[in-house]
Amino acid sequence: MYSPSNGNDKEIDGRYANEMIQFVFDQAVTLISITFGKVNKNDDFDFYFDAGFGLAEIDNNIDIPKNDQYIFSTLWTGTTFGFGANDRSDSFTIKNIEVAAANITAIPLPAALPLYGSGLALMSFLGWRRRQKGVTQA
Repeated sequence: MYSPSNGNDKEIDGRYANEMIQFVFDQAVTLISITFGKVNKNDDFDFYFDAGFGLAEIDNNIDIPKNDQYIFSTLWTGTTFGFGANDRSDSFTIKNIEVAAANITAIPLPAALPLYGSGLALMSFLGWRRRQKGVTQA
């Protein structure tokens, strides 16, 4: 990550402008934890998630634990996540992000659904035909 405000030291900080780093995956993953580096005692981070409408801030000013690893209590499953800093005193690096492959399975189409659809179409056609026949006889 390059930041114009802090050179190329790969830190995310809020010193001159709010900064955020995005992680984009080819397939949906579940976010497990994130481990930070270069953390000071007052550092916190902001969490962003893309639910299909672009990145949105989910929570801000989340305290970074003393062991520098934040474990997510809510399972966030998606392809795009963001982590940022929005305060002058926030400055950190990201050492590790742990994700798990999401178990997204296709829901099979019930075998009776096409049969139901064709029956509904046939009943609609017969009703339309009956109305047309009644109009021509009157």
